[in-house]
Amino acid sequence: MLHLIHLPIEARSFAQWAGNRGFGPKGTQDNDAVLHHLLTQIFGRQALQPFRVFTPEQANWSLYGYADQDAATLAEQARFSITPDMMEVVSLERLRSKAMPEAKMGQRIGFDVRIRPVRRASIEKIEDVEKLRERDAFLAEALHDHADNKSGMKEANRSRENVYVDWLKERMPWATLETARLAHFQRRRVLRNGKGIEGPDATIHGTMVISDPVQFFEALRKGIGRHSAYGYGMMMLRPPDALAPDR
Repeated sequence: MLHLIHLPIEARSFAQWAGNRGFGPKGTQDNDAVLHHLLTQIFGRQALQPFRVFTPEQANWSLYGYADQDAATLAEQARFSITPDMMEVVSLERLRSKAMPEAKMGQRIGFDVRIRPVRRASIEKIEDVEKLRERDAFLAEALHDHADNKSGMKEANRSRENVYVDWLKERMPWATLETARLAHFQRRRVLRNGKGIEGPDATIHGTMVISDPVQFFEALRKGIGRHSAYGYGMMMLRPPDALAPDR
């Protein structure tokens, strides 16, 4: 059974813990990468992945994630592995969960998902081995379809929102997007394996109609797109046609 987990994070203690662990001074850390490390240390690999953090500008953050265990089971396991300094960042006593209900075919469900819409692009070949890198899906389409025309995307009515929504549709064959809009976008540098990777950070709000409930649940469990273990790809569910709250 799939469970939605809520875990409060004490932001100041988190920053201190990250600094003590060598993740860099406050303001230079990739908080999602640090959270990935913290969650893995406490709960084990993939236990709370994908996840999503809300209200990161405030003293107390709200982390949500999907897991196959409920809060009581996760907390019982974590008591053996959590360290005293980690206990200042998270409180296992405040860990909460709810069992996710089964979706029905044809059901309308609102959603709020933070994604990193990238495509893998071959950039060079060394000794017959292709080296791949990530490229913003919007930039990838512009270079592929309109390399010689700077106004090509605009003339083709291919806005960033259109490209990112299409990218999302490709990864949601188990549902039909009834509505979808780009609610937030920024370019953001993340750390992966000690290297900085710059790319798109987008949030899509919308309403979907479920066509395959089994695959829908599997997508909730695994997340959508790349970097789902680092704060991307977790689908928060909302009432249909609803505006997403800020926490």
